[in-house]
Amino acid sequence: MESRLLKSIFFNFFIVPHSTISRSCYLEQTLKKTGILVLENGETFTGESFAAEGMNFGEVVFNTSMTGYQEILTDPSYKRQIITLTYPEIGNYGVIKKESQSKKIHAHGFLIKNYNDSYYNPASDGSLKDFLKKEKIIALKNLDTRKLTRMIRSQGAMEGVISSKLSKKDRLLKLLKEKPRFHTFDLASEVSTKKSYWYHREKQGKLRIGVIDFGVKENILRLLAKNQASVLVLPLTVSIEEIFSNQLDGILLSNGPGDPNALREDIVVKVKNLIGKVPIFGICFGHQILLKALGKKVYKLKFGHHGANHPIKNFANQRTTISSQNHGYAIEKTAGTEGNHEGSHEGSQYEINLNDKTLAGYFNEELRFFSVQYHPEGAPGPQENYEYFNHFLHLIEKNAFKQKH
Repeated sequence: MESRLLKSIFFNFFIVPHSTISRSCYLEQTLKKTGILVLENGETFTGESFAAEGMNFGEVVFNTSMTGYQEILTDPSYKRQIITLTYPEIGNYGVIKKESQSKKIHAHGFLIKNYNDSYYNPASDGSLKDFLKKEKIIALKNLDTRKLTRMIRSQGAMEGVISSKLSKKDRLLKLLKEKPRFHTFDLASEVSTKKSYWYHREKQGKLRIGVIDFGVKENILRLLAKNQASVLVLPLTVSIEEIFSNQLDGILLSNGPGDPNALREDIVVKVKNLIGKVPIFGICFGHQILLKALGKKVYKLKFGHHGANHPIKNFANQRTTISSQNHGYAIEKTAGTEGNHEGSHEGSQYEINLNDKTLAGYFNEELRFFSVQYHPEGAPGPQENYEYFNHFLHLIEKNAFKQKH
């Protein structure tokens, strides 16, 4: 009797659990789906597909933010890009609907190191994996994101193809090389609203701001409204006549995706015709379009600025702030010192990205405009530059821009 009892205890506590765990682990291993990323240089990265199935193409970039994966994915500026996150632990706080920066995910793929489906956040509305599946986004985990990031840093941003089905490198590389290049797409026209609409129309503000939508983020509109402005979102095809017929007090040129040089030239001409007639605030893509209208040239950065920790120096007041950035292009600086560029408009002031000395801000009090290459609205990122939205309203009210102090 005692011998049978001991055998039973041994079987139930050691043999059965071990067998069950083994079968469970085996089942889990067999259910894993291998995914692949092939770069235009022929390099291949493998990972585990954990969201939608299929294949997609895009420019592969990396983002150094430690939080905010949902905001990054839903930022229209990532249209046709495959995003690599350098921070290794992703998914641990789930997804919160109100944190999305647009109505859908615009990225063409998602690459991470570790995915945590056991998220905990009382405010969450679901898991990141379910969100990606719903939006039909191909995502790979357990990928060597460190190696991929180092490669992009050394060789520059590259076109890539991500697939959870087709795994033959040669076939994928052939398909990739047959696709149009990233810089040939007018992506701002793809994401811009097709018709004008009022943002929270019931909240009448003291000023009426028109936002030309090149791919505007929700937090830009939210902060304008928070500063007691009525916000009219306009398609990038809006005419000057429509702008003035709405009796707008100021114009904000929003962020957006892709190469500004691919944008229709008539839109740049339209912005040029607005300069000096109405106060203008440009953000990221809008900053580039505004300066193109002033005759400056846009060039492609080696691997872009994508992250929430970029230091910015303002030469007017010697102040440095930390900014959120997401762009692959920059404005070409003319000859001269960092704070005073030859060939620039008289009275202009500047901000510089301290990491690589690229132009980060441009301000002109006389012409009543200012623009920044970074994202003062954050989302994700620091809130140190929120004050620019208030400055914009002061620029309108005073008909002059006041530098930060």
